[in-house]
Amino acid sequence: MGEVVAFVVLLVGAGWALRRVRLVRVEAAKDLNQIVFYLTLPPLIFLALHRGELAWDMLAMPGLAWGVTVAGLGLGWLGARLLGLRGKLAGAFILALTFGNTTYFGYPVITELYGERHLTLAIFYDLLGATLAVNTLGVSVAAALGSGAIAPQVIAKKLATFPPIWALALGLALRPVALPEALVGLLEPVGALTTPLMMLSIGLSLELRHWRSHGKPVMAAVAGRLLVLPALTWGVAVALGLPTDFTQAAVMQAGMPTMLYSFTLALLFDLDTRLVLNAILYTTVLSFLTLPVWFQLLGAT
Repeated sequence: MGEVVAFVVLLVGAGWALRRVRLVRVEAAKDLNQIVFYLTLPPLIFLALHRGELAWDMLAMPGLAWGVTVAGLGLGWLGARLLGLRGKLAGAFILALTFGNTTYFGYPVITELYGERHLTLAIFYDLLGATLAVNTLGVSVAAALGSGAIAPQVIAKKLATFPPIWALALGLALRPVALPEALVGLLEPVGALTTPLMMLSIGLSLELRHWRSHGKPVMAAVAGRLLVLPALTWGVAVALGLPTDFTQAAVMQAGMPTMLYSFTLALLFDLDTRLVLNAILYTTVLSFLTLPVWFQLLGAT
C-alpha cells in the first residue's frame, strides 16, 4: 500500500508543481482529461471487460453505487440544513459530498492495490452506477439549487456518446471473439497511459488560492465523503453477504475524493465553486490518509 500511495502522491504532486512553477498551463488539465477520456480510458475498460471474469452477481456493484448516491444526497441535504446552507451553497455542498472520483482516482488506485479483477468490479460500480447517477440525479440537484436547467434529451445524448460506456458495451459484446494479438499489443500500452495521465491531471486541477474558504461545510463534506459513505457501504455489503472482493472494491470506490466533474456542474449551474474546489482539494489530499486505513481494515485478497 505504501508504494501505491507514494506513486499517486508523486504524480499528483508533480502535476501540482508543474502548474505552480508555470511549466505547464492550467488549461493542460483539460487537455489531459480529453486525452484520457477519448484515447486511453476506452482501451483500458474494453480489455478489462473483454478478458475479465464476469458473473451476474457483479450487477450488485452498480446497485451499491446508486445506494451510495441516494445516501450521499440524503446526508448532504441533512448537513446543509444543519449548517444553514441554502441555494447555491447547499447545491455545491451536496455535490461535493455525494459524488466521488470513481473513474480518474478510483480506477488507478484500485488497480494498483488489488489488480484486474477488482478493476472490473470498479468499472461496473462506476459506469453503470456512479456515472449514470451524477449525470441524472447530480444534474437534477445542481439545476434545482442553481440557476438554470438542462433538457433530458441533452443528458441522454451525453450518455449515448460517452466513450467509456461504448468501451464497456463493446468489451462485453465481443467477449466470445478472440482478439488478434497485434490489436491487444496496441491497446494495452495505450490503456496503460491512463493512470499516470489521470494522476497528473488531478494534480494540475488542484486549486489552493482560497484554501480557507467555507471551512465548516468543506470539512463536513470531507467527513461524509471519506468516512461516512464508505462505512455505510461496508455495512450494507456485509449485511447482503457480498464476497470479499465486491466489498473491497465498493468500499474503496465509495471512499474516493470528490469528483472533479462536480466543479464542472458547479460552473454550469452557477453554484458556489470555491466550496467545491476546496472539497476537491481537501478530500484528495486527505484520501492519502483515509484510503490506506480502509485498505488495512478491509484486508488483502
